[in-house]
Amino acid sequence: MRYKPTISFTKAVTLAAAVVVLFGIGTSWALAGNKKLAPKRLIMDLHFVPPTTCEVTVMGETFSLPLDEERMVLALRKLRREWKSARALGNVETPYRCVGFAIYIAQRAGFRKVDFITDRPAPPAEQVR
Repeated sequence: MRYKPTISFTKAVTLAAAVVVLFGIGTSWALAGNKKLAPKRLIMDLHFVPPTTCEVTVMGETFSLPLDEERMVLALRKLRREWKSARALGNVETPYRCVGFAIYIAQRAGFRKVDFITDRPAPPAEQVR
């Protein structure tokens, strides 16, 4: 005797797709609601002031590096209790020494994860013929 399925193949595929979609939505809701899984990054804005000064703004407070290095380390140590990781934001003109110095100071303050993001350079202007 042959087995005859009680549900058609297209209905089974549709049902499987619906389960995958619902599971994906439920997973994203669970991740969004779980504060342990949601990363918290402290934002450090980097600005270069020629000829040699790097300015780092953290939570509205600005530090001039290398002059305010120790003050910045102390401030970041206090903020480390609230934040899981730090992110340095710069632009294309930010020298690597400013980026490296900010990352080094964040690591000295106890941040285990520090990343860096830069803005994309502006696209070249189209030539007029």
